[in-house]
Amino acid sequence: MKDRLKRAFVWIWYNKSRRDTVILFFCTLIVLYLIILFVDRAVMPAIVHRGGTAVVPNLMDLSLQQADSVLGKEDLELQILAEETDPSKQPGTIIAQIPAPGIKMKEGRTVKVKVSKAEEAVSVPKLKGVSIRQAELLLTQLGLLLGEISWIPSDSFPKDVVIE
Repeated sequence: MKDRLKRAFVWIWYNKSRRDTVILFFCTLIVLYLIILFVDRAVMPAIVHRGGTAVVPNLMDLSLQQADSVLGKEDLELQILAEETDPSKQPGTIIAQIPAPGIKMKEGRTVKVKVSKAEEAVSVPKLKGVSIRQAELLLTQLGLLLGEISWIPSDSFPKDVVIE
């Protein structure tokens, strides 16, 4: 194995055109590495670190108008990410935010929030005479959950059918 390596090295080194090609290849690699290093250490920080930074305030339990004015003072933008029903919060208040409070970010960036919305009223369909499986499907389609089932024998309804 050593002998092969030695012969290959001698063949490359003493063949002038091959030696020049190998030297040129390694010089090119070194120059490319130095260019990448320069761009990474000097050019990119100059581009990335432009503008000021702001600390993300705590927006939890604030209304959208209050949150917008608080973010405006920090030169940050507000974006509603989603609306979610939360019975413990007033409709229109912020229940979650991204990024978390206290995080430093560039001015002009966007803070995404999740806002509580009012619960939607849904009328329960008439389930009398419907099978339990079909009743469960109807309730699921309306976003409702099947509650506790009580079994009562009946002469006028078949087995596994809703009576009341």
